Amino acid sequence: MKQTVQTLILAVKGSFGVQMASVSMRSFYVMERQIAMIVQMKRKKHVKVLVVQAAHIFAITVDVSLNLLNVMVLKNVLMVLMKHHVVTHRYRLLRLLHPHQPLQVFHQHQSCAFKELPDTIIVSCSLGAQQLDSCKDAVEGVQAFLRCADLYENSDIENYPFRTCKDGSWDHVFPQCRPICGQKRPDGVPNVIGGENATKGDYPWHVGIYEASSKNNICGGSLISARIVISAAHCFSSLSNGQKYSKDKYLIAAGKYYRNYNHVEDKSAQYSNVDNIMFPPRYKGEINHYEADLAVVILTNPFTFTPRVQPVCVDWTTKFEYQQISGDKRGVVLGWGQTVEGSKPSDVLKELSIPVIPYERCYEQVPPNFRRFITYDKVCAGVLDAGQSTCQGDSGGGLAFKNTNEKYFLRGIVSTSPATRERFCDSNQYGTYTLLSKYIDFIREYL
Repeated sequence: MKQTVQTLILAVKGSFGVQMASVSMRSFYVMERQIAMIVQMKRKKHVKVLVVQAAHIFAITVDVSLNLLNVMVLKNVLMVLMKHHVVTHRYRLLRLLHPHQPLQVFHQHQSCAFKELPDTIIVSCSLGAQQLDSCKDAVEGVQAFLRCADLYENSDIENYPFRTCKDGSWDHVFPQCRPICGQKRPDGVPNVIGGENATKGDYPWHVGIYEASSKNNICGGSLISARIVISAAHCFSSLSNGQKYSKDKYLIAAGKYYRNYNHVEDKSAQYSNVDNIMFPPRYKGEINHYEADLAVVILTNPFTFTPRVQPVCVDWTTKFEYQQISGDKRGVVLGWGQTVEGSKPSDVLKELSIPVIPYERCYEQVPPNFRRFITYDKVCAGVLDAGQSTCQGDSGGGLAFKNTNEKYFLRGIVSTSPATRERFCDSNQYGTYTLLSKYIDFIREYL
């Protein structure tokens, strides 16, 4: 069999090896029949290499333009090769699009490698006016058009969505589309004790933390990726010494508006168990004045991003933190906590708009016995004597600030607040928030 194949290949080479001016139409038909005989032998392991070699020999001997009749025969030959998967589609495609170009021109160009991309980026390719079925083995001049899938984004793609195959490589890299973050729902309305009801879907990054046994809501948190929630360490530990409780005690719910775990109106809610909970090393509860009161909660089942479930933005470089939390800038904090001191928790998600307070003023105005909780990693926020404050049930929720691009960035985590004599939270005092910027490197370890 191998000898027969080699004999046929030599015959094909003989058809190819003469000058184009002396190649008759009969020679092209003979060549077509010979290649068809080879592929019909179905010895693809040997046939593929030999036939492609023959096609390459043909390609480098053609150095003049082909007449239309010969081009039609060439199309048929290449279709046979395509049918039996012995030559890539690029020769056939280019010949069909440019029938008057010497085949040598096409053969000399390398194809552009195209890796499989995640579902978050959508790519379509074209050559001239023709849309291609695939971007694989793209040849010179093929243009790829990129766009991000719904709920994902990339500014580079938005600014320049085209990539062109040139000299065997793409002229620009294929970037990664990332989840849209910090985007308040466009159908929301303008603006927790003293807070107002949030509009459904306004803040898709807020999650509820529930006791697994009772399904009671105990804290809040902020989604920063499909599998990572940032909350307060004291929500998952002994308050006295910071001893971590078992991860099996907790459930996480996203996309919720109502506090009740199984509320029938929360049709977009998603739920997950907890795979792990990580605290910064310095967190020791009240022993260490709730320093490092931050928890990285790793979900067992990653959430699926939808219009009601999306992450908040994180400023990983902290380069514009001061710009956001200084002056008269106000952040928004969310929760299902008490609506008045000593009351039951809110049935619906509430939002509160509060400013950050300079350290000196906060230190002077809070009760003396509370000052020890204003640790180096905390920031004060709230409105004094206004009846607006975070309270029980709001712990772990995020304090987020809107940037100039209308996206919200997570800056703080609800930590502690002064208490009244009755041990209720004092709605007329400032609360403290753990600064995310102090733990950026710690959080990054678990992404």
